[in-house]
Amino acid sequence: MNTTLPVQLSDQEIDELAEFLYAKAPTDALSISELHGFLSAVVIGPELVLPNEWLPLIWGNGEEGEPEFADQAHAEHILSLIMRMYNSINDQVRDRPDEYFPIYMTAEEGNEPDIDDWCYGFMIGISLRHEAWQPLLEDEEMGDLLMPLIACAMEYCGDMPEGEAVPAEVRIELAKAIPSLVPVVYACWHQVEEMQPVSPRRTPGRRH
Repeated sequence: MNTTLPVQLSDQEIDELAEFLYAKAPTDALSISELHGFLSAVVIGPELVLPNEWLPLIWGNGEEGEPEFADQAHAEHILSLIMRMYNSINDQVRDRPDEYFPIYMTAEEGNEPDIDDWCYGFMIGISLRHEAWQPLLEDEEMGDLLMPLIACAMEYCGDMPEGEAVPAEVRIELAKAIPSLVPVVYACWHQVEEMQPVSPRRTPGRRH
């Protein structure tokens, strides 16, 4: 009998993981949206980052305690959900880029996606190999595409210069662009010729 689990998480499994990160993980652990952004950057980056390096970062800096697993089986289950999210992102950007979609939170007011969490997680992923990312960040075309994403992450963690903010219309366009942008970044590093860069004009960028 084949007991292999499907790679992609179901909506119910995403909700389960989101609830665990919110209620049972340290207060500085990543949210579900931050986690998806973080894993996306780890997957598409220029160098391989092994799980033993990136997994601990999900739970914060270690100063706020440890995740509260019910038992060993529960710990293995939660970790399997995280690894399946990682593997599904990898499969999507490599083989099925049209199926890649970020997990956004919904803004408290209105129905527009709140992308700051996702962008913040993405930047944490970049930080694991920051020097290796520099050629792409310094590239004129790709740097322009990634700059709104970086700005949203900076605003999220309070690092934007005083009085500056990412305009709402830029956020809306970035939210539409990220599903195309992430596979394109993967293609840049891994030389997947079929993918073409997205236009920042047509398609540029869940909190607890």
